[in-house]
Amino acid sequence: QTADIDAAYLELQLKAISEGTVTITDEQMDSLASNYFVTRLENDPAHGPAAFIVRDSIIYDVPKGYQILFGDSSYITTQPYTVYPTTTPGIDFSDPGNIRLQTIYDQATGSNYRFELPFVCEQNGAEGIRVSGEVFTATNPLPSLQRIEAAGSYAGGTTRETNAELAARCMSGMVVKSL
Repeated sequence: QTADIDAAYLELQLKAISEGTVTITDEQMDSLASNYFVTRLENDPAHGPAAFIVRDSIIYDVPKGYQILFGDSSYITTQPYTVYPTTTPGIDFSDPGNIRLQTIYDQATGSNYRFELPFVCEQNGAEGIRVSGEVFTATNPLPSLQRIEAAGSYAGGTTRETNAELAARCMSGMVVKSL
């Protein structure tokens, strides 16, 4: 019976927290949530590949922090990259910083080359999620750049869970006996 009373008390605490009528520190809420084997969802910025469509078969140096934009969201590279034409001798393409320029023909722009780089959104939240084909704007365009587009769907895009959200999630998995 004591266990039932304790469970009911915890449920009332979670309900008050989720409704915002009780304030609690993050540490206290995390401790309370651990009773339900639930952990807080943390920031996970959206991230994914961007394809650069370019006109020239030249070496492209892309610095760490290279920025592209989509609406109010900005995306950056987290390391420097060097993009090489396929005929460049002596390049170790197993090095993640060395990227091979691909030969293509893009009907929309008449461009002949393409390469992909990974990007991370600088803002947290679902607004950073992109789907394949969405077009970015470069803040500092590379030579002969024709277009930058999402080369696949972006993952992540979550913000840090609030205490109220965490409490509600704890409650969604609870089944309490009636007294």
